[in-house]
Amino acid sequence: MAEEIVDNKFIKNAFRLMTTKDYDSAEEELKKGYAEAVDIEDDDLLGLFFSAFGVLYKLRGDFKKSYKFYQQAEKLLPENHSLKIITSILLIEQFKQYDTAVRKLEKILQSGITDPAIKHHVLLKMALGYFKMSEKDKAKACFENVIASDFNELRSALNIDFKTVEAFVEKEYALDRCEKFLNKALKLAKSKKEANYIKMIEALLKGLKKLPPH
Repeated sequence: MAEEIVDNKFIKNAFRLMTTKDYDSAEEELKKGYAEAVDIEDDDLLGLFFSAFGVLYKLRGDFKKSYKFYQQAEKLLPENHSLKIITSILLIEQFKQYDTAVRKLEKILQSGITDPAIKHHVLLKMALGYFKMSEKDKAKACFENVIASDFNELRSALNIDFKTVEAFVEKEYALDRCEKFLNKALKLAKSKKEANYIKMIEALLKGLKKLPPH
């Protein structure tokens, strides 16, 4: 899921520098902005700076430091579900702490979220976490919940999470459901005329059809 770029000159400059991989300059921008946020005692803004530091260190490949910054951001921005999802992704993909990630994601679901994109990512990450824990029935239930949803509510194929499908396909698991997921994703991409996503999804479907049915 996409990282949010906020309307703060230091954070915007830092993100621009990150896109050119000038991480040292990006860090200097964030440090300057963070110092100002400390001076004015703005906890919300501090949370956004911690989140931006999390992005920076994730790009640098220092996932432990990234996770610590994201945790600090979570404490200051407890209603920000995106931060909880990002830390859950780190727990799953980098630290193999699947049960911790699933519990965190379950709390988001229990909060009564209404945003379709947030729910989409939460359920798919829960499916991935359960799958990594070999709790395949729970993984399948989460995945089917996503398939049953209206992909048009995601507004763009950019908002679709393909990581869980890729993990399932790699292990040749629930291939019929993966095909349904990808066909719904393709329909959305075509309706939005998103050529790059159409090409990518068609390639995934083509690879899927070469595998034996399960």
